[in-house]
Amino acid sequence: MIIDSGLGVIYVVAMVVHTGEPALLTLATPVLIALVLAATKPSGRWIAAKRTIADRRA
Repeated sequence: MIIDSGLGVIYVVAMVVHTGEPALLTLATPVLIALVLAATKPSGRWIAAKRTIADRRA
């Protein structure tokens, strides 16, 4: 998720540079929100907890 969101931000910035239309930066808003949420510690703990539960079931 973090890699995909980072690539999305790079893509939007490249499009702004290519077209010269700064209004396209509004397209980066949901991508930036996803990037920030994916990079937070609670998300990491949630993913680690899911793996632990799945490991116990196996």
